[in-house]
Amino acid sequence: MAAVRNMKATSGGREDESDEELAERYLDVSEIYSTTGSEGAYKYFAKQADKDVEDVIVKSKEDATVELIISKKGGGLPDEGLLTRVKEYLEDGNRKPLTDRIQVKAPEKLEYNVRLTYYISSDKKALVDKIKSDVDTAIRTFNLWQTEKIGRDINPSYLTSKAYGNRYKKSRYSYACLYHHSCRVYSCSKEH
Repeated sequence: MAAVRNMKATSGGREDESDEELAERYLDVSEIYSTTGSEGAYKYFAKQADKDVEDVIVKSKEDATVELIISKKGGGLPDEGLLTRVKEYLEDGNRKPLTDRIQVKAPEKLEYNVRLTYYISSDKKALVDKIKSDVDTAIRTFNLWQTEKIGRDINPSYLTSKAYGNRYKKSRYSYACLYHHSCRVYSCSKEH
């Protein structure tokens, strides 16, 4: 055999998984052998249903209803298509106990503002545009980090740690968030 090649373009697969993702999947796989519909099994199967599922919260209600709240990779809210694919995958008779009723929902989005004021020393005047660009990148990184996990506490000190590498002298921030709930995805609008 001289060569092997695909006759058609590949599609629908996953990118290489990180070491952290592989370790998490390895630890989660033991949960799938439960016959009682464990929280871990539902999380595992929801993530296996579609490569775009980032985080899963599982809630059990008294009437055998299992509510799964999922977020989408990249910090986005899942669309109806993703919710439907996950639900159909979970409703396979080999993945859930017969009596469980499955509900798959998007988390509630809570918007908040972070005001970051930063000061640049006078000897860095020539770098103002570069520093501003770096701070904008830090804000985008913060927003993605903030929305990767459902219910993650708003933590402006993470933003400060990302932005401090951008050579400004000192900073001050404030944020407003009226309500925090364990099934919310946060998105940030910037003011600086």
